[in-house]
Amino acid sequence: MKAIILNKTGDLKNLNENINLVNYSLPELKSDEAIIKIKFSSLNHRDIWITQGLYGGIKLKCILGSDCSGIIAKPSKHSSKFEIGEEVIINPSLNWGINNSHQIEKGYKILGMPDNGTFAEFVIINEKNIFKKPDYLSFEEASVLPLAGMTAFRASMIKPIINSKTNVVITGIGGGVATMCLMFLKTKTDNIFVTSGDDSKIEKSISLGAKGGVNYKKSDWINNLLDLTSGNLNVIIDGTGGDVLNSLIDKISYGGQIVSYGATLGAINNFNMNKFFWKQLTFMGSTMSSDMEFKDMLDYCNYYKLKPVIDSIYNLDEYLNAFLKMAEGKQFGKIVMKND
Repeated sequence: MKAIILNKTGDLKNLNENINLVNYSLPELKSDEAIIKIKFSSLNHRDIWITQGLYGGIKLKCILGSDCSGIIAKPSKHSSKFEIGEEVIINPSLNWGINNSHQIEKGYKILGMPDNGTFAEFVIINEKNIFKKPDYLSFEEASVLPLAGMTAFRASMIKPIINSKTNVVITGIGGGVATMCLMFLKTKTDNIFVTSGDDSKIEKSISLGAKGGVNYKKSDWINNLLDLTSGNLNVIIDGTGGDVLNSLIDKISYGGQIVSYGATLGAINNFNMNKFFWKQLTFMGSTMSSDMEFKDMLDYCNYYKLKPVIDSIYNLDEYLNAFLKMAEGKQFGKIVMKND
């Protein structure tokens, strides 16, 4: 089969040497594993960081990719859960453990590193990680749902307490998780606000249901946000970190909640602990989700018929263009790759 493997890590200018589309032999199935013929896969920032060596536990010659949709090519030997040809997606969260609150300390993994992932014609995975594709979603739409959907669901629906009057700020709108947060939060409140360094992304967010947004690259962005929210910043769903989050902590309302699922802008400099405890703030870390929450996320999407946002679709052999677009950070929604 064709597969995109990691040859070495390094600078993005050498991406054509770091990753390659090669012929790869499928290993033998274990009794509890099934083979999925992949129709579409989608990129995550994680894939870019792995190529740069900015991720733990890197294994060379590994097939990258965590998301996909497809059909069952070969069911597991000891299960009749799925039949050949059945339309499915996968849960890329491996070995979460028994606690919904957090993953196990050792042994937890995400598909696509160090285990072979989905940027290929086929993927082998334990059948417990396979789920029926939502009927209302196309294959390309379903392929972008797993990692971004589960991360967004936990960060926006499980962690914070939100009602119809809550003002919620989503930072860094445009990425797959942030746009999925917008989709989920629309079912809870109309008071959703976004930040971005790109005005066009703010406009797209408003067209999808956000109440307003601000460009954090403008000097008065935080005051503009306070004007939009009438001075009430109740919940922040953050995937950026850095100075943007620091400014929001400074202005968040008393009793506010902050959920952090990433730090694309880096560490928070000059973190003010005094405001943190004096304002009675709640700061929650969040990543991926438990197996139960993944199922809950799918049920929630099915109930509300939520559709993830797709930015662009590339053929598998155009993988370098897809990776470089992700690295540029100019996408709005998910970048998808199509198998022939």
